[in-house]
Amino acid sequence: MMQETALMNIEPRSSTSKGANKLLRKNGYIPGNIFGKGIDSISIAVRRDEFRKSLKDYGRNAVFKLVTPNGEEYTVMAKELHIAPIINELSHVDFQLVSLTEGVKQDVVIKIVGTEFLESKRLLLNSHVDIIPVFGLPHDIPHEIEIDVSKLNSGDGVLFKDIKLPEGITSEIDPELKIISIKGARTREAAVGE
Repeated sequence: MMQETALMNIEPRSSTSKGANKLLRKNGYIPGNIFGKGIDSISIAVRRDEFRKSLKDYGRNAVFKLVTPNGEEYTVMAKELHIAPIINELSHVDFQLVSLTEGVKQDVVIKIVGTEFLESKRLLLNSHVDIIPVFGLPHDIPHEIEIDVSKLNSGDGVLFKDIKLPEGITSEIDPELKIISIKGARTREAAVGE
């Protein structure tokens, strides 16, 4: 499943002082950096609304093409999103330069589906892992890994080896690592009748 590349305009940042960054944020920008092998870190700013929309449309692990006003282009992935506490607002973003023909390491979020079936069976879900580090070509990295728990029963679990990773994607996680476990909820009636 080849993803498309999201295009985003960026502005070079000449000053990286706290005051300059504060002003950028006030004007609707997120300060950021582009880093990669063999280059000095490049200070940039991206429009907050444009970045948010791109994340929403293309996903957390999208490949972005960042374009400067003078037409320079950088092919990147968002490596780290810094969220400011209290205001819960994106405060800084680190982009990593990627080559579309070279594998990268990236964290992928686990999305659990089918929990409503567990609730109807009065089962409790215990999630042990939220994020899986994977390795693959930038365009092959999924936005999330879906785990369907609708058919699980009390005592069941999902180990890492039970998850089917997309083609071309690998992970160094221990295959026996428990990702999810299911147990029955103690009902009040059962507790009284014991």
